[in-house]
Amino acid sequence: MKDGLCKAFCEGTTVRKVPIGIAVSFPFSFFDQEAITVYIVKSKNNLNMVRIEDSGDTISHLEMLGVDLSKETRRSILNNYASECGVAFDADEFIFHTPFFSEAETPARLLPFVEFMIGIQRMTFLTRKNVEDVFKDEVVSAIASHFAGEATVVVGRPQVSEIFPDSPADVVVQAPSSKPLAVFIGTSESKALEALLLWSELKNDSSDGANVMLVLDQLKRHTVTNKTLRRAQNRFAVSYFSEQTQDNVFNAMNDLVFNQRHFAR
Repeated sequence: MKDGLCKAFCEGTTVRKVPIGIAVSFPFSFFDQEAITVYIVKSKNNLNMVRIEDSGDTISHLEMLGVDLSKETRRSILNNYASECGVAFDADEFIFHTPFFSEAETPARLLPFVEFMIGIQRMTFLTRKNVEDVFKDEVVSAIASHFAGEATVVVGRPQVSEIFPDSPADVVVQAPSSKPLAVFIGTSESKALEALLLWSELKNDSSDGANVMLVLDQLKRHTVTNKTLRRAQNRFAVSYFSEQTQDNVFNAMNDLVFNQRHFAR
């Protein structure tokens, strides 16, 4: 069996000279399109030293498949993974590469780099539901930073339920002697409906009431229907969050947290 496995692997591996050095292709698909190809490139300062590089198209492949690397959280995930694999990213040349090493070490260094290339494709999982989860984490972090020292920020269903027993709100922000603000964060129809449900419950509540706000992703197409979006906008604050628009979002939150406008009674 060992001989058969070695034969299958070796027959699927090709080595050829290219202008920058040696290209090695392995029998593993890369983004469901082609074999993984890496390049062995000699150092210009020491011809006995080489490093392994990708083609320079990896980031482009990720972005074409919907991975938004303009977000700091997603860049951190990618950078941390590369660092764990001993791989660096050259932002000028747009390539992933190993450090330079002795040419004799090449066989031992190749497979770990190929493993990195296989693993980096998991970044495409940061789409749809995962994108919403990452977006929520980014907004929660920004909210916590913005209100630090000025208001209490409570995250997570168990803690939120102490204030709103039946609420699935993502975040609750409350300043001293002020009504709480329940913030719903996401890109989906269900998230908007959850916010509408809580608003309706609070409207019929005999207590002092609370504020509700829906935060959607400015940079991603959301799936909230026009009808639901209009209903939400007619009842409570709806804002679109991105690195460029977060000041507008926080201005609206400040009004609700500190000035007590638009609260349900």
